[in-house]
Amino acid sequence: MMSNQSLQQKFSYSLLLALLFSTFLLPSFQVIDGFPKIHLTDMLIPFFAMVVLINFKSELIASAKWFLIANIALMLIALISLIVNHRLFILRDDFELMKMIKFLIVFLFVIIAVKGTDLTSILKIIFVFVLFFNLLHYFNLFGFNQIITKYYGSELQVSTFGFNSLGQPDTKRIIGTVGNPNNNAILFLFFVIFFFPEMKSKTSEKVFFLLAVFGTLACQSRTGFFALGIIFLLGSIIKKYAFKTTALYMLSFTALFLLLLLMGNIYLNSLIGNMMKQNSLRSRLETWNILWEMIKQKPLLGYSPYKD
Repeated sequence: MMSNQSLQQKFSYSLLLALLFSTFLLPSFQVIDGFPKIHLTDMLIPFFAMVVLINFKSELIASAKWFLIANIALMLIALISLIVNHRLFILRDDFELMKMIKFLIVFLFVIIAVKGTDLTSILKIIFVFVLFFNLLHYFNLFGFNQIITKYYGSELQVSTFGFNSLGQPDTKRIIGTVGNPNNNAILFLFFVIFFFPEMKSKTSEKVFFLLAVFGTLACQSRTGFFALGIIFLLGSIIKKYAFKTTALYMLSFTALFLLLLLMGNIYLNSLIGNMMKQNSLRSRLETWNILWEMIKQKPLLGYSPYKD
């Protein structure tokens, strides 16, 4: 007969698996028109909170002390800002505060659930599913985008995937299981960090790492490219890579990028061309300038999580 502690561990592990698989693979869905979409993780929050309350001990607080302080302080600022800006009873704004509370609960739950657990095998399985999904989406095999991807992104994203506003072939920016190419790049960057190889890692470990890099590049996110460069630079320093090892990985990254070009992705040409023709950089600078002016008007509490 299993002890209560053993049952709690199995329950926490089962919830952790549900969290990982749903976060990486399942889409959000809408229950009521006009209300925000919900995700399976939202439905699991009460169970996460229960695990946190059962295991809320001094060592848990100590292990996440500064995160708890920062998160609670941020929530208090958001709450005060809602009150000051007369937005406290605006439901769509309140959801932003609820997201912060949800994130805190999930974070504490993960600290408890991963203790003494090796997630390498599970995350490898999830990664294979994520990569397979993105490849089916990229090539739209068997009408995958019209059948499956439509549940992960908007109708416009699916119908215009790989085409510009004139209906001509254009950059394929895969939205993946998170419904957005930039967020999808962040997802693959998580795997880049997780699979980042040691100097003497097995070949299979290096393959997982390079596949994660390939996924990041396929998202065609400029922010993702920049973050990948920073991650690799810091990782190679921390892992104390030899110059030869660093050079080989850089050549591998270049080969993967060229492979994307051969697969029909023209982002290499449009990377600078789009910035010049579509003034994307200028529009971003203008947006940042507007935001800076707004910050100067309300530097302390801002405008609350304003959703209008």
